[in-house]
Amino acid sequence: MADSERGPFLSVVVPARNSADTIAECLRSLRRHLPQTCSEVIVVDNGSSDGTGRIAREEGARVIEAPGVFVSEVRNVGARQATGDGELLGFIDSDCTITPGWYQAAVALLESDRTIGVAGSRHVIPENPSWVEEVWFRSHRSMERKDPLDVAYIPAGNLVVRKKVFRQVGGFDPTMETGEDPDLCNRIGSAGFRIVEWDAIRCVHLGEPKSLVQVFRRERWHGRGVRLRYADGRLAPVVVATALFLVLVLAGVAGLAAAVVVGLTLPVAALVPALAIPAVFAITKGRKLPVTQLPALALVYTFYFLGRAASLPVAAARAMFKRKGPTADA
Repeated sequence: MADSERGPFLSVVVPARNSADTIAECLRSLRRHLPQTCSEVIVVDNGSSDGTGRIAREEGARVIEAPGVFVSEVRNVGARQATGDGELLGFIDSDCTITPGWYQAAVALLESDRTIGVAGSRHVIPENPSWVEEVWFRSHRSMERKDPLDVAYIPAGNLVVRKKVFRQVGGFDPTMETGEDPDLCNRIGSAGFRIVEWDAIRCVHLGEPKSLVQVFRRERWHGRGVRLRYADGRLAPVVVATALFLVLVLAGVAGLAAAVVVGLTLPVAALVPALAIPAVFAITKGRKLPVTQLPALALVYTFYFLGRAASLPVAAARAMFKRKGPTADA
């Protein structure tokens, strides 16, 4: 779209914290691929200590400071600063870049049906990925789809939403440290709007975990804000699997410790029951992978569950003392 053409005004919010390595590339992609006459970019700096805000200003972005709050509220702060008469809100993470045609695809999808409240897609990995990135991405992504598809949620790192709909449901829940995107989409879906994914709204994630340690760290953080139960009261399957994994790991460690105390030589096989859970997930999720890659995926899932298990007590505590969520027109 040429800048002389007018489309729906889009305000893009970029939450950032210590993103000096990626923020410039992120903002340059937005500058290249968004029409300047009907878009704006708002960087919300969540207390960075590495010069993220300075780099963003040098790249010409408007920067708002929002230290000491969860990323859900960081996104809300940016949304509240958006141009008043804008029609659309976009959320792009500071370690992501958009690709040519991103704006046009998002607008075309939203304008095709007024009942679509949210549009976007899951991130893709950059060229020359690590083996961890490769095996995880290939196991969780279908072949690229040419047609839009209704889904349960869109990741907040690559999401476009109608501003009126966003305000109608109260925006992101500021009490959530993680998991704010499925929660938002769930409320938008409950309000009668569709959540639609389309691969043409393409976004590259530069910050995907590249090692097993990074997988552990990511899931330890993601797990802190996970919803333990669905709206109908059912426990989330991944929470059940994580709890069982934690119990089996603790039982295996206890068995090994007891064997040492009584002088037995008990092999590491005591932990095999716990490892069965990552293996089951690898087999279930890795159906698109060659069989030879399933052990690698199982290893990634092992660190996935280790991270989730480390955060499970925090998630459980927060569920017990959950504060009231967002209200309309936040």
